[in-house]
Amino acid sequence: MTADTVLGSWRRPPLSVASVPPKSNNGTQRTGSTSNLPHMKVLSMPRLARGKALLAGIALVYALIVFTTSVTCPFASSDAPSSLPVSHTTAQAISTASSNGNASIAIALKTGAETMAARAAIQLLTFLHNEPMLLVVAERPSLSLGHLDVRDVYTDVYTRAAKRIKDGMDRRIEEERGRLDALDGNTANSEEGNAVIEIANENDGGIDAGVNNAADGAGMVELEVADISFSDKKRKRDLIRRAAVLNKESVVAGQKLKTKGWTLDAHKNLPAFQLLYETYPNADWYLMMDDDSFVFLDSLRAYLSAKNPDDKWYLGQKNRFKGCDGVKEFGKGPNFAQGGSGIVVSRGAMREMMRAIDHCIVKYRECWAGDIRVGLCMRDVGINVTHVAGFHGVPPNADFGFPDNPCERPFVFHHTTPAQIQTLYDTTRRRSLPTFADIYTHLHKDVTATDLRVMKNTDVKGKVLKGKGINMTHWEECLDGCIGERMCVGWAFDERGVCYYKKGVGKFVEKEGRWGGVLIERYQCNTH
Repeated sequence: MTADTVLGSWRRPPLSVASVPPKSNNGTQRTGSTSNLPHMKVLSMPRLARGKALLAGIALVYALIVFTTSVTCPFASSDAPSSLPVSHTTAQAISTASSNGNASIAIALKTGAETMAARAAIQLLTFLHNEPMLLVVAERPSLSLGHLDVRDVYTDVYTRAAKRIKDGMDRRIEEERGRLDALDGNTANSEEGNAVIEIANENDGGIDAGVNNAADGAGMVELEVADISFSDKKRKRDLIRRAAVLNKESVVAGQKLKTKGWTLDAHKNLPAFQLLYETYPNADWYLMMDDDSFVFLDSLRAYLSAKNPDDKWYLGQKNRFKGCDGVKEFGKGPNFAQGGSGIVVSRGAMREMMRAIDHCIVKYRECWAGDIRVGLCMRDVGINVTHVAGFHGVPPNADFGFPDNPCERPFVFHHTTPAQIQTLYDTTRRRSLPTFADIYTHLHKDVTATDLRVMKNTDVKGKVLKGKGINMTHWEECLDGCIGERMCVGWAFDERGVCYYKKGVGKFVEKEGRWGGVLIERYQCNTH
């Protein structure tokens, strides 16, 4: 077979004006710079040679395509569909995470129709922008956020859960009928058979009566301020406002604003976890987060990679509650992971929760908080929350007390503003696993060490280095003493003439008559 047979009627087109080599000053065409170009060498070949070269090029491209497909899609076969399913991206993400020794995390970003544009957009532009296993969930259908479809996890949630429970009971009734038939051949009409069916239908009727006769979302407890408090130890803080000190900015909690999105928020957590597991059943870990939270995902993956995802882990900031499940005093009910700080569930724990998820959705529909509902459901399947220090319920602002250990790494900050999210994201661009030292330094990048070293009418809250104060005559003596004490990071001098050396930077509080400051150069982590 000749090249003409393969190429058919193809002939080299005449050179266009643009492709004619330029002429030299003496009228001859220049060949020095163009004849060495690859395309000019091909055009100068005889026709048969050109055809062979073209065929060789086609064969090379085809071989590269086959090789690339076999490397990136090792599961591909001759009968595979022409277009890969959406789950291929998930499979790649899980495979990549596993090969890198990192945990794969499926994420549910919980938002509301009223807040998602103002809050969630910055999350998708920063730390969530490259996450392949991500669902955005809210309380209404037909919502979008950028290129993402927002999934409705509220509409008809109780009707659908009750139907799944009823369908499951119907299956068990039929299975029981079959078992009895196998025992006696006609036991379905026996006393034992009728008793089983009667009991099952009685339970079924109770679910229908409790759910289908009420509109979804009805029956919610009217919340009072006392009911929605996580702690009865709240106190007002008046903090110093200076250029050298962090401001007190944070997102106002939806429970204070009483937005519709927050009122319906309690109904989202359990069905959102259900949808997340159905969408990504093979993920190692599952994270639920709020639209005003910042998550250090690389740090969280590194932490989770040391744990077995098939064990039953329920992780977060441990909290107590009252006002649900008959609990009237803090500490009388099970502990739960506070939702805004992030709820992390392992694959093993998620499988257990999914066995009871529909029953939990129906059973706890009047509980006022979704994260408490998750804790109650976990209690029902025998799993307790494990407290993890890196999940924080407040942003790193003036109210936040930085830990004494500068090498600690945070995982989540809650109630962060868009500006704070951008700032925290910037720290991860400088260091993928930032410590508190990195964050503190970056937050104070616009002030000098001198600004932080000495401040009037300022107290530094934090642990005292030697457990007690030292009598001194002047604040300068206190500062000099801190500088001379190698382990001293902060200092405070009160109006009584007592000096306190501090183990860390803590936080600044405005206090008339006091002096204080921190040596920021000592709040560093040297183990990177």
